[in-house]
Amino acid sequence: MLCFGGALHILQREQFIDPENLAGYISTWQIHSAYIPPALLADLRRHLRHSEWSLHRLLVGVESIRQGLLQDYRDLAGDSTFHIINGYGPTEAAICSSFHVFQEAVERDGNTPIGRPIANTRIYILDANLHPLPPGIPGELCIAGAGLARGYLNRPDLTTEKFIELKIFGKTERIYRTGDLARWRTDGNLEYLGRMDHQVKLRGFRIELGEIEAALTKHESVSEAVVVLHEREGNKSLAAYLTVSADADMDAAALTAELRVFLKESLPEYMIPASFTVLEKLPFTPNGKIDRKNLPEPDEQFSHASRMPPRDITELRLLGLWQEVLGTDAPGIHDSFFDSGGHSLLAVRLMGRIQKEFGIRLPLSLLFQHPTVARLAAHLREPKPDTTAWSTCIRVSDRGDEPPIYLLPGAVGSVLYLQPLTAALGGEQPIYVLQTPGLHGEAPVPEKVEDLAAAHIAALRREQPRGPYRLIGHSSGGRAAFEMARRLEEQGECVAFLGILDTNAPDPEQPAQENEDSDEYWLWNLALVFGELIGRDLDITSEELRALNNSEAALNRTLEAFLRHELLAPDADAEQLKCWMQVYRASVLGHSGYVGGRVNCPVHLFRAQERLAAAGAEEMPEDNRPDWGWSDCTQAKAVEISVPGNHASMMALPHVRHLADAIRPFLRETK
Repeated sequence: MLCFGGALHILQREQFIDPENLAGYISTWQIHSAYIPPALLADLRRHLRHSEWSLHRLLVGVESIRQGLLQDYRDLAGDSTFHIINGYGPTEAAICSSFHVFQEAVERDGNTPIGRPIANTRIYILDANLHPLPPGIPGELCIAGAGLARGYLNRPDLTTEKFIELKIFGKTERIYRTGDLARWRTDGNLEYLGRMDHQVKLRGFRIELGEIEAALTKHESVSEAVVVLHEREGNKSLAAYLTVSADADMDAAALTAELRVFLKESLPEYMIPASFTVLEKLPFTPNGKIDRKNLPEPDEQFSHASRMPPRDITELRLLGLWQEVLGTDAPGIHDSFFDSGGHSLLAVRLMGRIQKEFGIRLPLSLLFQHPTVARLAAHLREPKPDTTAWSTCIRVSDRGDEPPIYLLPGAVGSVLYLQPLTAALGGEQPIYVLQTPGLHGEAPVPEKVEDLAAAHIAALRREQPRGPYRLIGHSSGGRAAFEMARRLEEQGECVAFLGILDTNAPDPEQPAQENEDSDEYWLWNLALVFGELIGRDLDITSEELRALNNSEAALNRTLEAFLRHELLAPDADAEQLKCWMQVYRASVLGHSGYVGGRVNCPVHLFRAQERLAAAGAEEMPEDNRPDWGWSDCTQAKAVEISVPGNHASMMALPHVRHLADAIRPFLRETK
């Protein structure tokens, strides 16, 4: 501005903190160009008038901004010469690293792109291992080029952490790791998604707070939203803070109830905030970012949703068990256990509580078929509930008109950990899960992959006598799915889709794992696997179990650890854990010695971007073959797709949504 003879107005905090005063200042001084922090945009919009409009250029940035909000400014200006520029860039990279000239909202509820890198600047979206990510997959935004700072003054440790040299696309680059989450869009623009350190963990789930905030701002009555993890007396919950639009005519109670219903259309139950607090304006820092540390205590008046109450004693007793296991307020009788924060490990505890409360043993898989209090209570009210039909082929969704898909678990054998993927794949087709026989001691455990595949095919054909078939297997379940495909093709059937989730192809040069006979070894490995699932160390060592020199003592020691970490119901006995161990041992040994063959259908390998920090018996050794050897196992082609997470976390939220998004286009090709 100074170069062109313009006046530069630098406002003090008290001059712009009030949107009405700021609008008056812009009008009085006929401001031509202005930078407005995102936190002020919605409130300022209410006080600007077209008759007093002077702005020719609006600069925004710092945080994600809805396209609809910027479109409101364009509509208010009513002038094609009015420009809106959304910029991005940290101080460490000369303030501006990319920008986007906003023309018109393509998706009012969507985020405004931050554009493309400026001249002499390169931007990379990298995964946790600093590998480039394809369009659509979120990762850390990293910057290279002429604008980078030398480092931090007198902070060599921080400089070394944030400014690194990296060989990327065959060229060594000095890059700055911003800590911001972003992704490339298919149109070549960048989309800012928020800070990576705004990810929290609640009841075992990793949650991106920005995802909840984005969902909230899609509601027509919400102008701005921020969500935080609030802790009171050791209890953690999600708290939402909102500002509402000028034309919103609902009181706080009505808005809270409507928002809960609205959010359930796009988010699982455990991501629904426990409280909603309506503010006149959100607090923000001097540089225009939302000041999360200065948010008030949540408004507890509207912290509980109105839910359907129990209708009889059976539902009342079940609701009590739901509440006890989930550690939260009891859900309604029509709320899914899994959508309320339940997962496979909590499901084990719940079914144990039900057995003790009602004196009846139910298979874990029944919770997939009856995941609500109302449906499970109806099953328990039957004169003689069927508790002996331990089916290994379980239909978990019957929605959609496309051909069904069948999902296979890894060596643990239980299908319950597949539930997040079944939910993320949506209702476009029926979904079945294939549980390993023998998990409950109800049948012999298959000793070989061929035997497991044969058992699964027999169960599958009872549901779907003829193809085409669509199979997806995780970990060692990927090899079982491959063997099923091979056998089905030998029987003249068509396999339309074969998905392999993070496991390598059989390798004739890889020696089979030695048959370790001791229960101590397999109990230790089972503890490692479950530790990876819950992100804890169960504090069991191989040396400790071997020193007991007694299988029964080792089993009881492992059972004690599982009970202490709430991996089993309190009244579970050693026999249940022994069944799990036998399934795991048979699966690992059988898959280790599997030779395989070739199929006619394509193989789709969905490979996790990260390696597991811990190593269990199920984890495959390092494999340097292209596409992990799957191209040698098919007459067609092998397609490798990189997905976020590691071997375990790729199957859980939030990564499982990206996995489902990666799978879905291939399924649609097989309609």
